[in-house]
Amino acid sequence: MEALEQQINDVLVIRPLVGMERSAEESFYYYVMSRIEGGARKILFDLSELHYISSDGLRMFNAFLTQLKETGGEMAICSSSPFIRELIEYVYFKDVLKIHEHYSQVLQYLTGNRSEGAVKKWKIVNCTSFKPRKMACAVYN
Repeated sequence: MEALEQQINDVLVIRPLVGMERSAEESFYYYVMSRIEGGARKILFDLSELHYISSDGLRMFNAFLTQLKETGGEMAICSSSPFIRELIEYVYFKDVLKIHEHYSQVLQYLTGNRSEGAVKKWKIVNCTSFKPRKMACAVYN
């Protein structure tokens, strides 16, 4: 599985490039958790390329949110398809997770309306290179 990653000020933007099928979820999980362990405290998931997510994928986003909250961070989702957005809101995130329609709106919120600062180019990340390690929370038994 591949994802695009971009750093904008103190916000890490991650855009998964395929559906969240079970075969891709574990590597994506370890990739994101490695970023959180590495100091990412604000993560924006741009789901514009995501067309499918399983129930395990939804639990994975919950694990990210839990881990970020424990470290004083925050997480938001934007640009999801209507189906995925409805599913995320229905399952359990409606009151807990910030879900926005537009990328620019949520980015402004997370950066505190700061437009200046470091903006790095998009970088392609091969998530399969991230291997399981001992982590604070686990999704898979």
